[in-house]
Formats: sequence, C-alpha cells, structure tokens
Amino acid sequence: MQSDQETLEVRFRRSHTVLLYLGSVALAALGYWLRVVEAGDPASGQTAFLRQTYDWAFPWFPWVCMIFFGFCALKFGRVVFDRRPQLVIGRHGILWRKWSATEIPWSEVTDIDFKRIVLSDFICILVRDRKRVPGSGLEKFAAPINRLMQNGDISIPLIGLDTPKDTIMAAVDRNFTGQR
Repeated sequence: MQSDQETLEVRFRRSHTVLLYLGSVALAALGYWLRVVEAGDPASGQTAFLRQTYDWAFPWFPWVCMIFFGFCALKFGRVVFDRRPQLVIGRHGILWRKWSATEIPWSEVTDIDFKRIVLSDFICILVRDRKRVPGSGLEKFAAPINRLMQNGDISIPLIGLDTPKDTIMAAVDRNFTGQR
C-alpha cells in the first residue's frame, strides 16, 4: 500500500469491483433475455407474459439494459485487472486517476475538506485555477456542479478503496499544509 514513508497508494478493493462486474454482466444478460427470449414470436401472435404485461417498455427497455450495463461491464472488467494505484497522496500532491493522469500539486490546492454525503465519504478539493489542473474524462464535467454544491472542484469518493478512510485522512493531513 505504501511505497515510502510519505506516499500513500490506494487501489480499488477487488472484491467490490468483481461484484459490480458480475452484476453488470447479469443485467446486460437480462436485457438480452428480454429482447430475444421473452419477446416471443410476433409473427405467430404468441407473446410472452412480460411482453403482454409491459408492452409499453418493450421497444426500448431491453436495449437500454444491454447497452448501459454492457458498457458498465466493460468499465468494471477493465478496473478489475488494473492494479495501478487509483489514489496517490504524497508530499508533492495528490493523484486521482479518474480525474487526471497527472498529479495535482499541493500548491494548486486552496482547501481540502472531508465530507459525508448520503452515507458516502468524500475528499473535496478546491483548487486555485481549474485550467492549471485540467480533468480528463467525464469527471471534468462534474467540477462546476461540485463547486455549486460547495463540494470543491474535485470530489474523490472513498467508497470501494482498499485503505481505511482514517488512513487516507491522516495522509492528507500529513502532506497538505494549506488551510483546513
């Protein structure tokens, strides 16, 4: 977990990710089953019970299941085999792979707060200038919303990680010397 005294490397808990992967595969398979098996044979006039009962949902619901949960399965499948640290807290900055492949230097961080939102813990980071620490992927679009909700620019969820919240908080306290 720790590569040296001052750096904390945190990975996803593999058991949680495997369960999310299996759930996504099961729900994508359910979409396929609804589309192919449960649809029945419209030419013969024979339709299955679910098709008769929920006819309004059958044009789109199986496709939504297959596409959405299929993408989720691909994403979680990739994460299961990615053993790189997802969160690295060191004396020079903090790296969160979902935000960016580059480290956010402590000099760009103006404030860090630990928040509990709907039974989930987060590290909320407020940065001086978001343009100097640009995000990549979908997380960058959440920064303005996070700021409006007073959760900083970058909100790092601490759920599903292999390191306890207290250890992560201690590493942030040890390395971040700005205002708290």
